[in-house]
Amino acid sequence: MGSVMPLNQFKSTDISSNASGYSENGVSLNFDGDYYIHNRLAMTLRLNFGMTSIDEPSVIKRLESDATGYFSTEKENNTYKISYWQWSSPMLGVKYNYPILINKLYIETGIFTGISLTQIPEQNLTIMDEVNKQMIYSENIGTRSTAVPFMADLALRYALSKQLQLKFSTSYFQTKADYEHFTYTVDKDATEISKEINRYEVSVPLETLNFSIGLIYSL
Repeated sequence: MGSVMPLNQFKSTDISSNASGYSENGVSLNFDGDYYIHNRLAMTLRLNFGMTSIDEPSVIKRLESDATGYFSTEKENNTYKISYWQWSSPMLGVKYNYPILINKLYIETGIFTGISLTQIPEQNLTIMDEVNKQMIYSENIGTRSTAVPFMADLALRYALSKQLQLKFSTSYFQTKADYEHFTYTVDKDATEISKEINRYEVSVPLETLNFSIGLIYSL
């Protein structure tokens, strides 16, 4: 496990772009199962989990921009709900290792792909319009986005014993999340949408650089 550093559009806070992810640093966790078809080459099943926080002030600016003309100057009438990015990715791949010091120190590379399940973050604003007796909602629509990820590793492995190794790894990870953002009004005591203010597609490329440390146990 280790740290996640968002890259490019994933870390962008440009409120004019529908590809901005507003992501901050986070954490990742990998579980690998290796089957060696050669002492240098392995087929790998990887389960990758990641989570990053979100730059809340920038998201608030975007939400207020979406609700221009409806935003209340009375702060108590505006409620924000902003969560975080979270994804899980079962993947298949291959690893190749080469000894720097035989039976002691190895360099290892790997590539992986599969499926990624990304939880759509809450980036929601609720405005209570007492004058017009209505509620204004600006929110992300959907709970999960599915895509094909790509991951590449470069690592160092140090043998502590015949069965136990210490691993230091740097990884590049890429996937994407597609969803809608919808801003609308609902009249007081009503259950249906009264007016659509705007609706647009969001497509965020999730790109991260991961740094991790872990243990390898050989059966």
